[in-house]
Amino acid sequence: MRFDYLKTSFLAFVFFYIINPKTTKAQPDTALADSLISLIDELSTIDPDSALNYAYLLKDLSIKHQDSIYLANAYNLIGFLYYQKNIIDSAEYYHLKALDFYNKFNDSVGISHAYFNLANINNLLNNYLKAIDYYQRSLEIDLALGFNESRAYNALNISLIYIDQEEFGKAKSKAEESLVIAKQYKQSDLLAGIYNTLAEIALEEGKKQLALDLAKSALSYSKKYEDKLEEAWALKITGEAQSLIGNYQQAEKTIRKALEVSIEFGDPYTTSLIYIALSQVQLNSGRTEAGLTAAFKAQEFGKTSSSKLLKRTISKCFSDVYQGLGDYKQSLEYYKLYKAYDDSIKEVNVEESILMKENLLKEKENQILVTKSKLQDATINRNIYIIAIIAAILLVSLGFIIVLIQNIRRKKRYNHLLKEKNRLIWKKQEEIDQQNTLILKNNLQLESLNKAKDKIFSILSHDLREPFNHVKGVLDVMTYADLSDEDKTELLQKLTESVDSTSEALDNLLLWSKNQLTGIKANPSPVDLKKIIEGQLKFLRNPIERKSLHLKLEIEENKNLKADKDQLEICLRNLLANAVKFSEIKGQIEINGKTKGKEYRVSVTDHGVGMNAAQLKRLTDLNENMSTPGTFNEKGTGLGILIVRDFMQAHNGKLVIDSTEGKGSSFSLLFPL
Repeated sequence: MRFDYLKTSFLAFVFFYIINPKTTKAQPDTALADSLISLIDELSTIDPDSALNYAYLLKDLSIKHQDSIYLANAYNLIGFLYYQKNIIDSAEYYHLKALDFYNKFNDSVGISHAYFNLANINNLLNNYLKAIDYYQRSLEIDLALGFNESRAYNALNISLIYIDQEEFGKAKSKAEESLVIAKQYKQSDLLAGIYNTLAEIALEEGKKQLALDLAKSALSYSKKYEDKLEEAWALKITGEAQSLIGNYQQAEKTIRKALEVSIEFGDPYTTSLIYIALSQVQLNSGRTEAGLTAAFKAQEFGKTSSSKLLKRTISKCFSDVYQGLGDYKQSLEYYKLYKAYDDSIKEVNVEESILMKENLLKEKENQILVTKSKLQDATINRNIYIIAIIAAILLVSLGFIIVLIQNIRRKKRYNHLLKEKNRLIWKKQEEIDQQNTLILKNNLQLESLNKAKDKIFSILSHDLREPFNHVKGVLDVMTYADLSDEDKTELLQKLTESVDSTSEALDNLLLWSKNQLTGIKANPSPVDLKKIIEGQLKFLRNPIERKSLHLKLEIEENKNLKADKDQLEICLRNLLANAVKFSEIKGQIEINGKTKGKEYRVSVTDHGVGMNAAQLKRLTDLNENMSTPGTFNEKGTGLGILIVRDFMQAHNGKLVIDSTEGKGSSFSLLFPL
């Protein structure tokens, strides 16, 4: 018997309880419990010790929160993992505890899985009648719930029982049935076990090449689903087939690889069976002493198992080895042990048990049909009596209904008049609601316009008056003071810069005011971004040269970029002017344009004074007059960034600002493509 595949439909169990958890109390942390179940699932076939630790953690968590269903699931998982580790007493104990909980709460899915796991345990202990009984109970529940996939697991496990009984024809039939069902329901994780079973049967039939091909398929699926036990078994069967072909060296190499996988996983039962296979290969190749060593290894790993089948196989192995060594007395003793175990195992007539179960099921179906027939007769008699009573009631009620209809007609007339009045009232109410909504909308617009007006007056009274006073002062000095040509040139340069700055501020103010009063509408069309940027840089040539700034321009062409040319020029003019304004002498300004996903990003980055978090927050707030002097004390209105933001919104784009105080700022325009 192959121990490793006699396991529960573990993935189905985990899936059902993550999707459909049930609890009898409040669920304080189902997310953690579900995560633990998923983790146990992942580790069950690759690290059962860690999986067992997590299962105990799930148990403790369930007890702490008095969550009975999760506790039952924890017991079931602990039992399954002990079974994987071949600690059968503990496995049976926890599965029985899980079954008790599931029965208390009538949890059909849990009961089915507990039955299935108990069947596996009894199968391992060679209690075949009891195992089949549990398998059938599990299958009955699953079919009632619509879980037809369970048929594949049951067919495979019954096939393995037939192999233990050495009835390979029946075993093959059941394995092939399991393969058809597994493929139908896409149970790919089950295919490694099915192919290994068919390969084992092919070896017994002497079909060596077929066994190799089937074992190869099993090996592929076991690696895909990280099933170490099936991987070890596929390697074992491959080695046995290679030995039968006569390739003993390769056979021993393959079986030793199977031992590595099995020992790494920590399954002593499977390891014992693989050592028996190694002993047989060494015996066939004439290395009898090595075969005896391998037999003792098999016996050592099999000590923890109470399986009669394993003891039978070990006894047969020792009998063959001692016969090869010429020690016929020892060989005979072990052969007697082998026959005793063999007779004990074959006492059970498996096929008769299965037929008995099928007959019991048919009997139950017949009983159900008889019961249904009696119920139908009783229902007919009851219905006749009820019809007579209903007829009498109808006759009595008929007169009452006539009177009632007359009253209803009168009430309908009154209700019609009432509905009409209500309709008029609702209509009037809707008109009032619409007027209130319009008033509220107008109030919000007036509030916005009032804020805009206050902003305009603030700028006119402060930000624009100061530059004009500055111009007047310069003109007075030039008129009345005795200045050298050099001083006059310097004053004229400052006067020009002041006028340019004031003109720019006035342009921004007029543009922003117009947008606030009339709204913004963009008319996007294909643009030459690089040409526009170079044009705007010409306007800023004087301040750029005065600060000796270095410009780095990297623009990626994208024919899908569309923007309102006038609005784009204003946005770039403001961002470039800001970068120049806040850059230190001999600083660098980087202008980049590139496609990023479904957006085109235009960035203007300086390495000047930068901004802190509070300044960033105030930058796009209409209620804050955010105007900061530049590194040469350049003035502004604080409207430039607001205008850029509004224009980008009109383009369905975004303005993104990144800044670090003392390191500089980056302003990016994101245009959708």
